[in-house]
Amino acid sequence: MSRDLPFRGRNVWHQPSGLIAFCLLFCLFMAFLSLGFDELNWGVIVATWLPWLPATWVFVIRPRLIMLDDELIVVGVFATKRYPLREVVRAEPDGYGTYFWLASGEMFCAATLWRPNYAAWFRWRTRAHKVATKILVRGAALRGDPQPSQVDQARGLGDMTIQWWFVS
Repeated sequence: MSRDLPFRGRNVWHQPSGLIAFCLLFCLFMAFLSLGFDELNWGVIVATWLPWLPATWVFVIRPRLIMLDDELIVVGVFATKRYPLREVVRAEPDGYGTYFWLASGEMFCAATLWRPNYAAWFRWRTRAHKVATKILVRGAALRGDPQPSQVDQARGLGDMTIQWWFVS
């Protein structure tokens, strides 16, 4: 159960703090928006503000990636999944999350670790790359394999192809 899992710690990663702050400020904005009506009505305040708090909790604050001694736990929006850390053999950060591959060929995604598109364009290493490298190094150590190289960008601005569509 995800309630028993750590929420903070050295090997617990959440969504970026800027995204969390933005969502909480949006909740506050929705509360103040309801104050702009002619008549202060608690029903309007609750109807405009209250739905945003649980949504922020479920979609932004609660999801996390946890690395324990021998397993990787992905706490998602709807489910919590556990994967043996020694089985993680490959990682690739993307704009939607970081994709991990197990030795069996199974793939899973940790949406809390994502790489912005501008980071891909300029080939910048992000937090997702550093965390993915840390996870791969720990998995290789558990398997007894040599330390893998760091996770890098799969592509950059020079690798992108621009397609032009012409109407004839």
